[in-house]
Amino acid sequence: CSSDLGQKGNPLEKLHAIYALEGLKQNNLENILRILNDNDPGLREHGLQLASNHLQPQTLLGSPSGKAVRSKVLALAKDDNPKVRFQAIITLGGFNDNPSEIAEHLSKALISDTSDGWIRQASLSSSVACTQELLLILLKNDPYLQSPFAKETLRQLAYQSGKSSSNNIPNLVALMDKASFPRDTAWAILSGFAEGRQKSGTSFGKASSELKLEQKKWVEKQGRESFAL
Repeated sequence: CSSDLGQKGNPLEKLHAIYALEGLKQNNLENILRILNDNDPGLREHGLQLASNHLQPQTLLGSPSGKAVRSKVLALAKDDNPKVRFQAIITLGGFNDNPSEIAEHLSKALISDTSDGWIRQASLSSSVACTQELLLILLKNDPYLQSPFAKETLRQLAYQSGKSSSNNIPNLVALMDKASFPRDTAWAILSGFAEGRQKSGTSFGKASSELKLEQKKWVEKQGRESFAL
């Protein structure tokens, strides 16, 4: 079957061959890499789905072919075909060996496809292991912060960040103080973070007390100017 996976040939035949190998548990990273490099976008999309079955860090990083598959998945997050980009971002969610690197790729996807709801949801879904890193990257990108789609995306990321940890409060608030975005976006981020802290089992009072004095002053100042509390 693996002989049917070359660049030449019918895409449907290649698809049948790769899934036959997968079903027989005879598939390997070299075959997946051939599919990921295929000229047919539909095959690349299926190759990304199959790559998700071989995402253990020791597998991907333990061999030249594993590293090649990993690099190709990252590259396909910028593919010309939107379905391939979407699937690549979903597959990235299985990479947990380098959160900062994955956050960089997800941020590029969110910035370049900011109006694409599917890409936004895929990026949020794949950011579980790098939520804080992704949030901090986006807060440094002023043009993105002006996007009408940034508010809800940042709120959801802040919620995930607050739900998982309070360790990034200092960096988060410091960056918000320097960032240039609408005040309602700032409030959405803070509200999302507080909701996440509550979801983690932290009481509202304790969540509030986790902020340092100068950070609380910032929150109160923005709240008074933006809302009637």
